[in-house]
Amino acid sequence: MRKTCLILNNREPIPEDSLDSLISVLDTRWYQRPEETFSLMEALKDNADANILITTYMDLSAAHLSLLKHLEAIITTTTATEYVDRAFCDAHNIALLNTANYTGSSVAEFAYASGEPLWRMSLGRSDSGMDGNWATGLPGPIGGAAVH
Repeated sequence: MRKTCLILNNREPIPEDSLDSLISVLDTRWYQRPEETFSLMEALKDNADANILITTYMDLSAAHLSLLKHLEAIITTTTATEYVDRAFCDAHNIALLNTANYTGSSVAEFAYASGEPLWRMSLGRSDSGMDGNWATGLPGPIGGAAVH
């Protein structure tokens, strides 16, 4: 028996073919809209038979979750779950799962990539990459001090 999976997203769009490999076990329903046109109530009321909810950060209070009468599991696309009413989930035997380390490496990669030109200039770095070969004798970031 196929489960119904509702995916709620009011942030950067997720490719809607990303769960196609699970078509034999999941009836996937997407509710993706920009924040200004997103309606949580509409999404929940229109998909009241959902068994699985995949969601980003939004108000998943008992009042909202009670609209999903067949809900078995909630999967957050965040590491945090405080926006989901845990007591409601416990009382109704709804599994609550998060996405551990979500974007951890992506955040680090972005920080490195966006900051590299600045730290390379401020440290007088002449080579590329983080291989430990520091330039010497170049003007430093404060008062023209040499970087060694």
